[in-house]
Amino acid sequence: MSHHESSIPYPSLDHLHRDPRMARLLFRAYYDELTAITTYTYNSIILNDLCHGAATLFSTLSMTEMRHFRLLGEAIRRLGGNPSIRTDLRITSFEPCADSSHPHTESVCRQMIKNAINAEQTAAWEYRALACKTRDETLKQLLCRLANDEEEHASMLQQLGGC
Repeated sequence: MSHHESSIPYPSLDHLHRDPRMARLLFRAYYDELTAITTYTYNSIILNDLCHGAATLFSTLSMTEMRHFRLLGEAIRRLGGNPSIRTDLRITSFEPCADSSHPHTESVCRQMIKNAINAEQTAAWEYRALACKTRDETLKQLLCRLANDEEEHASMLQQLGGC
């Protein structure tokens, strides 16, 4: 466990029972975790020279989100779903930087942090709402544990403030 996660342990998913309805309901959160991974990795790359502290936090958070992605994928599988996500990555434009002094500013950093705080708070709320839709105690524990992580992430980002 890192200091970017709740101290409550993740539950074992070994005893999840088949529930395709819940597998379907979890799929949006599963996809959202993938989005968080890619967004936070991008933020980390862009902010590395501008605001190393924020870049490091985004990098670390992306690793926790990857753990969430893995846990949700495993839960979906055990519930009877297929955790496959088809992506069609296309480069829509390429914007070269003339030199290392790229156009990213402190306002971009602040906006990235603000967007991440909103996403983390939304994810926490969604995990708690999902926990209310299941009777399976293991799944409830997992969803509440993920919500705790997301709330911790939002708090850490709020403490970061800006660049």
